[in-house]
Amino acid sequence: MVHQIGINYSDAGASAKDNRDGDIEVSISGSVNIERLGSYEIIYEASDKSGNSARAIRKVEVVSDQFYDFYTNTEDRDTFEPSYVKSLETLIYASDDVLNNDYASAREKVKAIFQEQPYGSRIWDVGVSFPGYQFANHTVMAGHPVAYYAMRMMEDIVDYGDQPATGEYRVTALIPTCADVERPTNPSDLNQTEIVRREIDPVILENDGAILREAADIFGRWVEAISGGLRFKLSLYEVDECPSVSFNVGSDAFFAIPRGRNIVSTLPLTVQNQTDAYWLIYPSPVPGDGSEYSETFITGGMGRSHYGQPIFIADDMWIIRKPAHLGKGPYSTIERRSYIPQWLQHEFMHHVYELYPEFELEKEDHQWFNRTKWPDDFDGVYEPDYYIESIKKRISTAEPPLSKTLKFSKTIISGFTAEDQNPAYASKPALMGCPHLKHP
Repeated sequence: MVHQIGINYSDAGASAKDNRDGDIEVSISGSVNIERLGSYEIIYEASDKSGNSARAIRKVEVVSDQFYDFYTNTEDRDTFEPSYVKSLETLIYASDDVLNNDYASAREKVKAIFQEQPYGSRIWDVGVSFPGYQFANHTVMAGHPVAYYAMRMMEDIVDYGDQPATGEYRVTALIPTCADVERPTNPSDLNQTEIVRREIDPVILENDGAILREAADIFGRWVEAISGGLRFKLSLYEVDECPSVSFNVGSDAFFAIPRGRNIVSTLPLTVQNQTDAYWLIYPSPVPGDGSEYSETFITGGMGRSHYGQPIFIADDMWIIRKPAHLGKGPYSTIERRSYIPQWLQHEFMHHVYELYPEFELEKEDHQWFNRTKWPDDFDGVYEPDYYIESIKKRISTAEPPLSKTLKFSKTIISGFTAEDQNPAYASKPALMGCPHLKHP
């Protein structure tokens, strides 16, 4: 059973009955420290007059407030595979340590998990099944492989430590409060569409975008780590105009993405000149969670402003609830903290590879999904392994450094028309023959 940290624990006790002696007294030993995360055992023992004895153990797991909500409102902790629990809890607890500026404890947790579950081990995949990244027997999405992208980022975060600030990586969250979206109305006939005005979900703007800051925290700290101290600064900017979002049917997906560059071009120059990257979050065009339709809805990706600033693009529901191919229901805080950094890192690395074309790390689109195209000195098998190897073995020593190239430079890019050139996204081992699954 799970128990919320800081809450008084009242043991349910146990009873024992013998077919001759009737009710028998039960002795109880063990205790639960409600102020310390961890596993505890309450032991029950009883013996009858003939000397026959019985013993039972109640295991109590003291978990954080967020994990208590997660296990209470999604699935019981015992239904998850042990490696799943270990991966996810290690990530979140290490992240909490960093939030509390306790890098030593976070470093200890991260080191231990990678000793037990090495880089690229398929144990990170336990509980996951293809196609569509669905968790076997689960409806949650905490990353695929489980928490692995964010955990590899966390390793860099604790290795580099709390570096002195060398500047800011200024990310402006562009939030159109409305959008005129085209969407299908009949799963059996995609030519039947409607145009409706959708409003941004108010949770996106609540508490100065708290849900966005929660989702981006691990990614932002990773950017700080690999850039040598550029502080990740997220600011919100509400866009009053309602952009149009058209609906298109692709060969294996539905596309519904606004023109990010057009939205950026309408911003005041004071905003444009003080932004290194944009995060465009717009009202979702997806009917429900999209589960009634045969293909995945692609509602985001990576674009570019006319000055070359990257534009992370996602609909509001991408932050709030799981699309049908990733799970079911709203994201819990735990899921959001572990999965959204995976998406942000993927889009970010497209941008980084364009900043350093001399290394040919994305000479071909998503070339890392073919393990034979990895440089010979790169270790690992998963997509984030490729990213970490890219940073450590190529980009960390490049000139100019990331601390310079990530910053805004007012250079107009001419002839650039691939507005949302990288909507495809997959997370799987980079092994030959694996299907290239897509989502934003």
